[in-house]
Amino acid sequence: MRFDPAVLRFDRAALGALAVSAGASEPASKVDALHGRVELPLAFVKPEAVTHGGAVVELTFTVHTGRATTQLIAAQTEAVAGDGAGRLMLPGPRSLSLRIVR
Repeated sequence: MRFDPAVLRFDRAALGALAVSAGASEPASKVDALHGRVELPLAFVKPEAVTHGGAVVELTFTVHTGRATTQLIAAQTEAVAGDGAGRLMLPGPRSLSLRIVR
């Protein structure tokens, strides 16, 4: 995911209900705050348990500077089989659902 580091600071990523139901463990976020990039590798132990929609991850940012608009871009999504043999690339950008909390 990419973001504008002049506007936002990445604070944390937490699993959403969908990822929890699929047996994912907390993501070890790789953050490049200077360039506004976050990588969130996720592994789903029980992907067959995903039978509904919902949040995969919940991201928390702090706003540095007020601006009329800014963007969060999920540039690439990749799915890899548990044994590493199968790989599926989903071209980005992906749509994101955002909630503003004060």
